[in-house]
Amino acid sequence: AESSRAGAALASLGLAALGLAGLRRAVQRRRASLVGMRAKKSMINEKGMPPVNERWYTRRRWQERFSKERYANFKDSDDWLDYVSKELYQDGKKMHFKSKHFTLPIPWAASEMGTGVPPMPNPGAGRGSFHKYDDPQYIRKYLDPAKFRKLQIPDWEMPANADKVVTLQEMMAAGMQYGHCTEVWSPEMLRYLYADFDGGHIFDLVQTAACLNRACYYVMEAAALGAEFLFIGTKEQAGPITEKVAKRVGAHYAHRRYVKGSITNLKEAIKNIEIMGELEQEKEQGKWTGQEKIDRERQLTNFIRDYEGITNMTRIPDLVIMVDEAFERDAVVECKKVGLPIISLCDSNNKLKYIDLPVPGNATGTASIELFLEKISDAIARGQVLKAATQPGDQKIAKKQYDPWLFSRDRIKQLTTRWQRKPWMKTVWGSWEQWKMYNPFGRIGPVIEFQGESMNWTPQEFIKRCSNIK
Repeated sequence: AESSRAGAALASLGLAALGLAGLRRAVQRRRASLVGMRAKKSMINEKGMPPVNERWYTRRRWQERFSKERYANFKDSDDWLDYVSKELYQDGKKMHFKSKHFTLPIPWAASEMGTGVPPMPNPGAGRGSFHKYDDPQYIRKYLDPAKFRKLQIPDWEMPANADKVVTLQEMMAAGMQYGHCTEVWSPEMLRYLYADFDGGHIFDLVQTAACLNRACYYVMEAAALGAEFLFIGTKEQAGPITEKVAKRVGAHYAHRRYVKGSITNLKEAIKNIEIMGELEQEKEQGKWTGQEKIDRERQLTNFIRDYEGITNMTRIPDLVIMVDEAFERDAVVECKKVGLPIISLCDSNNKLKYIDLPVPGNATGTASIELFLEKISDAIARGQVLKAATQPGDQKIAKKQYDPWLFSRDRIKQLTTRWQRKPWMKTVWGSWEQWKMYNPFGRIGPVIEFQGESMNWTPQEFIKRCSNIK
């Protein structure tokens, strides 16, 4: 019995040893596969590897492409070699565009498309169902491009002999110099601060006057070119003043609540405005009774609160004027997406990353807000008077223009040079300087293709389309 027990124990130990050995071999095989996978992965972007354009598989792809071009477009090898040497490798460098943003045709000019593409979807139009009206970048590039480039403002300067619109005495009387308490502030506003006094920041009114004069001259020039303005001031102190000055100059405004998507999703906002108009007509005709009347009146009240100031806004405005960037940050983000220039009264706790013409000052007091908006509206009114006094043939027209830098991921350069030099730039391109030379506009995202009908019509198609025009 004892011998049988000992044999059973030895057998169990042998089986356990075999099981452990098998498990060890399985683990070793798994580790080996993982090591192999890591080695394969590291070989792609290994630190000492040459750039992509000098690797063997890139050269092979180039050779295949060149051979296809050779057989398709050239008669013999001499013509093909002459083309390669003169066009592709001129001065020892191959020049090409990194993104299709630079090469795709932009068919929004009236001279290229006859009547042009309608800015909003029209069921009766032939191309209304093709375009991506939900994409603000698509609208900004193809259908309704900007008239005033956001990136031209930093290099723009007002004339030295321009009239000054504000004085230090006016700003002192309005309390423009007072900022927030010292515990609540933004380091970006440091250059506009003069001192801190009694627990609060004090603005440098000399800089404030210079910024306000510059902003007023810019909006005057824009108004003389026929720009459309959008005033945003939903704070309790700024709401009534915003409504008053916007109605004075015939601009759009949001004084109670800014609805998200009013700029980036204007199509849906226009739909809600149409529903609001239908509800107003039904109310005048007295179609509602009972509980339906209560519900419809509540719905109409909400629509009026949200869309009262933008009922006539059928396209993206050209300039946005707002009060307190920290309070209107949703609108700032939307303006950044479509490249809208922003003029804002910025308090000491605001961020200036996306503000093009900041006016540092008290954005809480009613008197300072009124001073800022009154000066801006006066400048807009002067520009409108200048436009009306000019003959139609002599008026300057702000041409539509597309800036690919607005869609670059590196447009906001808040990073230092140290953090702009990414490791993958050296791995792929050889050095940061080499990447910068071939990517002057930074990292540009994927391009949006034009979704309208093709402009390459045959003569028969052209005659057919012209015959349908009423």
